[in-house]
Amino acid sequence: MTHGRLALDMGIPEENIFVLNIGEVVAFTKKTAQKAGEVASGAVMVDGSKSIEDAVIRDRRELSSQGLVVAVVTVDRETGRQIAPVELISRGFVYMKESDELMGEAAEAIAPEVQRFETEGKESYGDIKASLKSRLKSFFKSKTKRTPLIIPIVIEGESYD
Repeated sequence: MTHGRLALDMGIPEENIFVLNIGEVVAFTKKTAQKAGEVASGAVMVDGSKSIEDAVIRDRRELSSQGLVVAVVTVDRETGRQIAPVELISRGFVYMKESDELMGEAAEAIAPEVQRFETEGKESYGDIKASLKSRLKSFFKSKTKRTPLIIPIVIEGESYD
C-alpha cells in the first residue's frame, strides 16, 4: 500500500500502479501490464540447498520444545540377552549432568521391556521397540510433564562370557 501511495505522489497514473499480494502475477507486454493470476507462494525455509517441507518445520519445532531421548539397548545377537547397560542419550530435553537420577529411573522403568529381547524371538523386536518407546514417553511425561521424541535403537552384538 505504501508503495502505491508513493507512486501516486511521484505522479504515476493510478491505472499504472499495481499493489499485489504475495503470489499475484503481473503479465507485461510492450504496451500493457495486467494482473494475470496467482502462483503458489509463501515463506520458503531453506536448509543447505534444499527447501524444507512443513512437516520438517513442525518436527523441528517439536524437537526444540520437547527434546529428544535416544535409548540404546545392546543385546546378544544369538540369545537376545542384554549385554550392556541401557544407554539413554538426551538432547534438548534435560541437562544430562544433572539428570543421572532421572535417567537411572527411566532405565529401570524399561527393564521389563529390555528383558523381552531374551524371552521373545527376533520377529518381536519391532513390537518391543514400540513398547520401549511408549513406556519411556509415559515415564518422562509423568516425571517432567514433557514428551520428548523417543528413538529406541537395538544393537545386536556378541557376548564375551
